Amino acid sequence: MPDPAGQYAGMIDVYAVAGPINVNKYSNVTGGTALDPDRMQRAFDDTDSKIAAYFKRAGIDPAMIDPAFTPLIREASALLAVAWLYRTRGNTDAPSVDSNQENSDYYSRLGGWTKKANCNLIDVTMTRRTSIDQVFGNDNQPV
Repeated sequence: MPDPAGQYAGMIDVYAVAGPINVNKYSNVTGGTALDPDRMQRAFDDTDSKIAAYFKRAGIDPAMIDPAFTPLIREASALLAVAWLYRTRGNTDAPSVDSNQENSDYYSRLGGWTKKANCNLIDVTMTRRTSIDQVFGNDNQPV
């Protein structure tokens, strides 16, 4: 079976943003420490569809994005994949089963990954829009 991979990121990228131990732990919902390749592939698939939808809503053809932005998109994809793994495994980092204490670590990690990924995609989108404005001017008329 080939390693799980997405259109925008691969395992090396996911390991780079969260570390192999964490990624393997987040992917394995049985409490083990080995990577669950099926869940990892689902995370990549979900991330790919979210990024494609984001670009579509922004009116951007991903094939036309300047290659200089590839690292931002790769990192955004990896961050979203890790967030998907973490979110879908359930809130297993809670202090105890009987505790009603909020798991702030869960929310801070999830929010941090998602926010950074969104910032990367916004950077790509805004730069692309600036380029379009430079060609057409602010009123979308050719200069």
